[in-house]
Amino acid sequence: MKAIAQFTFAFGCFIAGYMVSSVANNSSISDDQLALNKSNHQPTTHLNALPACTLEPTAVKPIESTRNTKTKADLNNTASIADDKNIESILDRLDMLRQQAGNGELVAQQFDILKKAIATNPQLADDLIDLLYNTPLDSHVFSTALTALQTLPAQDLDFALLSIAEQYEGTLEDAESREKFLALLTNTSGTIDSKPTVQALLHIVDMDTVDASTKLEALHLVQPHQLFEEEKLSIRTELTQLIDHSPANEAAKVVPQLLRFSDQTHRSAVASDLLSQHRANPIRNAVLDSLASGDISATEEMKNTLMAIANNPNDNLNHEARAILEYAFELNKQEYDQLAVKYNR
Repeated sequence: MKAIAQFTFAFGCFIAGYMVSSVANNSSISDDQLALNKSNHQPTTHLNALPACTLEPTAVKPIESTRNTKTKADLNNTASIADDKNIESILDRLDMLRQQAGNGELVAQQFDILKKAIATNPQLADDLIDLLYNTPLDSHVFSTALTALQTLPAQDLDFALLSIAEQYEGTLEDAESREKFLALLTNTSGTIDSKPTVQALLHIVDMDTVDASTKLEALHLVQPHQLFEEEKLSIRTELTQLIDHSPANEAAKVVPQLLRFSDQTHRSAVASDLLSQHRANPIRNAVLDSLASGDISATEEMKNTLMAIANNPNDNLNHEARAILEYAFELNKQEYDQLAVKYNR
């Protein structure tokens, strides 16, 4: 899923760069290319079109078999791409063009045509949604379709992705369905407000067979204010167990989420416990990072905890604790002098 996000970001940046270059050169799109924008439907807004989309699975022809029939000459045939009315075929050809050296400009040009076509032809948006549902997550066509769909306005994009993701809420025990569910939600632009979807994310966190990184990915999509206190307590218990039973570097990644789902009144106590000297340094450093960023309030309890670390010559984080004290806390003269004497200032 990280690979998909990286591909989507990189591909989007490349397209943006090309579009700027195209404007500077006053280039125009050929009549053949504009043919892709034509539709038998009257132009409508995506808000009207998307709710009518059918999200039931449809048969999708195997991508690999299509690739085997394409020659390099076919790939460079711009007119055939522009005239293609089948969204799967368009994306398949774009993906093949992308894999051919020296076709970068042509890919950008054709992708720009596709984006304009999606903006004016609701059926193409519907076809993209159906394709995302039916295409395997590890397919390049899935990534290309997701990138193309992100040309929709944010509200329409979120509606489309949430609509597809909802189809997987009942099959999250299946690893592929679970990964696709998270991949779709990760690409939404706003807070996920659907209660069933939030509960599905919490279900992933509760699964014994799911690894820590997947649990954290699911929690990242949940807002603490959406949950009852009992639910947050359950999450904190799960995250505490992950910290206690995971390798230090992996446990450190859990710390920000544990603090996020802890109330302000309890956050200092949680942080103080995680800063105990028996904890591994990566975990303790994660707490110090949260203190430096302001995620943990500079309470008197936290000051006392850090002063104890800073004044302990046997604690290998004493310099870091001192730096946080001077940066994020208000120290009285006695406390400041104590630190100054300790470090020969």
